[in-house]
Amino acid sequence: MRNFTFTDGSQVTDPPPAEQSRVGVSYACGFYCRGDCASFIFAIYIIHSNSAGEIVLPASGFPQVVWAANKARPVTENATLELASDGDLVLTDAYGTRVWSSGTSGKSVAGMNITESGNLVLFGGVNNQTIWDSFSSPTDSLVPGQKLQVGQALTANDSTANSIEGLYFLFANSTGLIAFVGSNPPERYASYTPPTSAQGTTIGFFEFRNGSLFTNTSDQYLPPSQYLRLESDGSLVVYEWRSEGWVAGRDLLNDRGTSCFYPTVCGRYAICSGNNQCSCPQWDAGGNDFFLPIDDRNLGSGCREVTPLSCEAPQNHSVLRLNDVSYFTYDQKPADISDIDPVECSAACSRNCSCRAAFFRYGTNSSAGSCFLTTEVFSMKNNRPEVTHYNSTTFIKVQIPTDEGVSWVATGVISVGCFIGLRLLLVVSFCAFVMRKTAAALKREKERMAGEDEEADDDLEHISGMPRKFSLEELRAVTNAFSERVGRGGFGSVYAGRVDGNPVAVKHLDGVGQGRKEFLAEVQTIGKIHHFNLVKLVGYCAERSSKLLVYEFMPNSSLDRWIFDSDQRRASLCWESRRKIVLGIAKALAYLHQECAQRIVHLDIKPQNILLDERFEAKVSDFGMAKLIDRDQTHVETMMRGTIGYLAPEWLSSMITEMADVYSFGVVVLEVVTGRKNLDRSLPEEDALLVEVTRRKAQNGDLRDLIDKSIEITGEGHAEETTRMVQLAMWCLQHDHRRRPSMSTVVKVLEGAVAVETDLEDGSWGSAGIDFSGIEASGSASSMVSMMSRTR
Repeated sequence: MRNFTFTDGSQVTDPPPAEQSRVGVSYACGFYCRGDCASFIFAIYIIHSNSAGEIVLPASGFPQVVWAANKARPVTENATLELASDGDLVLTDAYGTRVWSSGTSGKSVAGMNITESGNLVLFGGVNNQTIWDSFSSPTDSLVPGQKLQVGQALTANDSTANSIEGLYFLFANSTGLIAFVGSNPPERYASYTPPTSAQGTTIGFFEFRNGSLFTNTSDQYLPPSQYLRLESDGSLVVYEWRSEGWVAGRDLLNDRGTSCFYPTVCGRYAICSGNNQCSCPQWDAGGNDFFLPIDDRNLGSGCREVTPLSCEAPQNHSVLRLNDVSYFTYDQKPADISDIDPVECSAACSRNCSCRAAFFRYGTNSSAGSCFLTTEVFSMKNNRPEVTHYNSTTFIKVQIPTDEGVSWVATGVISVGCFIGLRLLLVVSFCAFVMRKTAAALKREKERMAGEDEEADDDLEHISGMPRKFSLEELRAVTNAFSERVGRGGFGSVYAGRVDGNPVAVKHLDGVGQGRKEFLAEVQTIGKIHHFNLVKLVGYCAERSSKLLVYEFMPNSSLDRWIFDSDQRRASLCWESRRKIVLGIAKALAYLHQECAQRIVHLDIKPQNILLDERFEAKVSDFGMAKLIDRDQTHVETMMRGTIGYLAPEWLSSMITEMADVYSFGVVVLEVVTGRKNLDRSLPEEDALLVEVTRRKAQNGDLRDLIDKSIEITGEGHAEETTRMVQLAMWCLQHDHRRRPSMSTVVKVLEGAVAVETDLEDGSWGSAGIDFSGIEASGSASSMVSMMSRTR
């Protein structure tokens, strides 16, 4: 099979086009790449063909990818796509490792084709019926006639050059489409109701045709001269073929073309104004000491904190007030606190360590406004009251350097000078004077801290067994100037690279919540622990404001990609693999809790932090939230940290032991066995919380109903084993942490040496955990606090 190259640098295999191929615009499937073509995805794309079925128009008819099997895991040359004899369509890389499959093993597949409507179909059985099709697993695009079913979502790419999943997703529910930007929890930023949807009606699907979305269907053939794509910037764009090539048309989410509409238009912590002009937050009196551009040559890349915000030093938090600055959530969710004044709104954020900023909106009465709190700050925007008909003030939490004198002065500048000083001319004059003094003090403090950090770094180098120290320039070379991003989350971005010929993953931390000293302490902790089921730390870099960790590369990504992403991927993760993964996680935690000099509590066990190697061995990663507990300590007191849905009930008291990890492990076990997330809002309210569903099934003796239907259960022994795994999760999820098993006991249960405890008191597990069921997908820090107060 030969390749066809286009003038934009893209390349596709030149396969037979769709059945009943049409001259002109048509669909085909094959391997696609762009640029240096070092990696490929198996994709469905729109091309142009002649009467002989050959691809034409290399200078304008560039292939438009509308579906991809392996977006998260591109393959290199010599990868193979095979329709196996057992009926499974399997993509393997050059080394024979399975990358993707249709999950149709044993389903009597007779053949495969791509229809004239762009649907890749596996067919067989009676009357060659459809067994699997690509339309049932949409990625980031819809083609004419394709339906997005309620409960499905489109997920944007990370960038135009990178096909891994990005921050944005568009979710279909029974009332319309809701767009979210990925944070913790996701924040709603836009919605779309089709023109054919009558108010109050229940929607079953959304069909794309004629440049829009409809809730009724059309049976006529629709040519592929248009398609709809959720872009990496959050826009939902209709693309059309015209004589000069493919042209971007309507944005269905922002039909009016409003400036500063999308949450990442200027990057994190930046302010958008006018025609998408970007700048970093500044003091009211000038200066820019708290935030600086990430890239001076690209102001749209966002802003970084000069001193990272740390929950370990809340006494050094202060607030930066920004007048006439608003946020994208105003029209997308209810206020976290209503009928409040700006001082109390700011104070509400200050009292909650996980809160990063407070946004205060009011009409004519500033004492009865609305307060919105957020745990993650995306792009803000300048507010024009004469246009929006409301006033808005933003309060950003900032970290003051730890010197006592500097901390007091800076707090006085922001809290006193900018709140009270606005009323008194004398205080305003004093405020300006102190600001000048503070700027000089901040500079001296930074120089002093930099010197101390260099000493700490030097000390670390002399400790035996520590991982390798890299310079920032070395890591630029290792990652080819950070060109191949393979992941992104709240911590920052992960890039692929090679060290001494071996593949590595370089995690570039954003720095939120951790200073350089704390980072080096974390490196020292991770560098001293070694276990088969812990991801290996190869090295680190702590240079200027940059903090990077270099890990061994895990070719099968993280566990969540295999148990949540799609039916076919879940089906390819057989029961034996799931059991091995659960055992690996348990062994890693048992080692951390009981075999290290100090007990190490991870505090953020979740599928996203479980990486998988080429043999699907589990490797626990991401120790950014871990705490050390001395052997003579019964517990440690710490600020709340971790991820919603995995937090143990004892977080309400902030007195934490290693049993908090046991609880999180129990949630992960349920997710692995059931193949669903612990919180799924696409389901009816009574089924949204997995722990509650499990409790109900246990009471009714219906635990087998929970097992993921994609797991092939062979015999009664398999069925009993899956049920026993659910019972183990229930044991780990008991409200009283003293009743949970240790992780060493969990390992023995999984290895068959100890029986699982099934005599649990009714209601003693799950039901009394931290209940976040009332938080909407766009919930925030204050709603979390409110919900926790109701569970005491």
